[in-house]
Amino acid sequence: MLTGCKRCVLSKTRIRQTAYRGNPKSATILVIGESPSATDDVLGKPFTGADSKILDAMIHAAGIPEEKCLFTNAVLCRACDSVNGVNREPTRDELFACLPLVAEIISPLTVDGVIFLGAIAEKYYKNRFGAVQKVTLPPPAMIARKGGKCCNMFTDGTNKLERFYDNIHS
Repeated sequence: MLTGCKRCVLSKTRIRQTAYRGNPKSATILVIGESPSATDDVLGKPFTGADSKILDAMIHAAGIPEEKCLFTNAVLCRACDSVNGVNREPTRDELFACLPLVAEIISPLTVDGVIFLGAIAEKYYKNRFGAVQKVTLPPPAMIARKGGKCCNMFTDGTNKLERFYDNIHS
């Protein structure tokens, strides 16, 4: 699926493509972010960087079993303009180029809920899941910039996740 993809310009600056983290056979919650971090790019797996520890802590604090989650992004290559460049928002062309690859990952899933991390993930994927429970949170990097586990965004996000998970299992 991913090997050698050259559908967009991100193929020129990535180190590795990322597909997903988690087990598609047991996942009932999809977590979809914007694009891989620099750490994700090196490791070839999404949500592995320091900022992602904030997301993991929120999921854990909300009582959501991590093994029920499948983590991916709206684009599967790091959005930046050079190999060691600064992360940026993916362009519309990059997002549309990656849609078929992300669809291959998410289409076979039977999910009870979707967690969108940021407006881009929500905008491009919200209508793909019908009537399942959905929640949108700020991206983990934004929460980290605002103070991490000590900020209101963390507490508010954890509370939203807890209500989201309760609604799925009520």
